[in-house]
Amino acid sequence: MRARSLLVAAVISAGCAAAENAAEGTKSLATEAGQGVTDGSITFAVKAALIEDDVVESRHVNVDTKGGVVILRGTQPTEEAKARAEQIASKAQGVRRVVNELKVGPPPAD
Repeated sequence: MRARSLLVAAVISAGCAAAENAAEGTKSLATEAGQGVTDGSITFAVKAALIEDDVVESRHVNVDTKGGVVILRGTQPTEEAKARAEQIASKAQGVRRVVNELKVGPPPAD
């Protein structure tokens, strides 16, 4: 639980940092806390970094992680945003690969 609190603190403190810095900071704290990188911590780091990015519409991205493989699903308005989401996800510690299933187009109606 303490490690999770450290991860939350890292994300909050990285609020003004670039998306890559948020992911890097979260990775560093997880390592310093002596915790192995879990699928949950990878998902958390990726989501936090996507939220910080100005190109990616994070509210339209679903992030799942299985065995270090990050799967991105949802929609993005441009190819640039789709590619950026994949780039951000690939930088999180413990990520073995990224499966980008994001579609380009308008988000589905709520």
